[in-house]
Amino acid sequence: MFCDCLPYDHSYTPSTSRVVMKPNAIDVFRDWFALALKDSPLQHPKAMCLSTVNEDAIPEARFVALKKVSDEGFVFCSSLESPKALSIATHSNVALTFWWDHIERQVRIRGQASQISDADAEYYFHERRRDAQLTTLASQQSTPLSSQAELEESLRVIKKRYEGHQIPRPHTWGGYCVKPEKIEFLEFQKNRLHIRTLYIFSRGKWSKFLLQP
Repeated sequence: MFCDCLPYDHSYTPSTSRVVMKPNAIDVFRDWFALALKDSPLQHPKAMCLSTVNEDAIPEARFVALKKVSDEGFVFCSSLESPKALSIATHSNVALTFWWDHIERQVRIRGQASQISDADAEYYFHERRRDAQLTTLASQQSTPLSSQAELEESLRVIKKRYEGHQIPRPHTWGGYCVKPEKIEFLEFQKNRLHIRTLYIFSRGKWSKFLLQP
C-alpha cells in the first residue's frame, strides 16, 4: 500500500467514487483505463507491472505493455524464452499492478496466465513498430551481452537483411492472457481513507466487497 509520508491536509474532504463501480470488474477496469488514457501525461500509460514467482519461489517483477483487455483477461507479449515465460511455465499464478499517478488510482489483479494462440501472436507482432520487430530478432532477451556494440551490430545486420521485406515473427515470440480471479480497485484519498473495492470471480460471476484502507 502507500506509506503515510505526506503531511495530513486537515482541510481535505474525502470524495465519493468518481466512477460507478459496475457489477462486472472488467467493465470497471475499462472505465478506469479510458480515464487514465484520456489526455494522459504519461509516456507509457498502458504499462503494467507483471509479478511472477520463479522455480526457486523467488518473486520477480517487471513492467510490460497491456495489449488487450476483454472478458477473457489481460494480454501482454514477450519472448517465450524469457525469465518471465519460464516462471509462468512453472507457476502460472501471476499478479498485475497498474498505478496511474495523474488520476491517483491503482488496480491490482491476480489470476492465471496462459499462452495466447499463434494467430494472436502474429497479429500482435505485426502490430508493433518496425524498429521493435527488428530489435526482437536482433536480441536474445535477458541473455548475457559482452557489449552494447555487439547488439547494435546484430541489429544492423538484421535491418539490412529484411530491408524492403516483411519481418517474420520468431517462433520464440508470443504472449499470455491473464484470466483474473481477483481485481482490486483503489481510489487514493489524501487523508488516507482510500476507497478500496475488491472483486472476486467465482462460479461464473463477480462478487464485490469494500475493504478498509
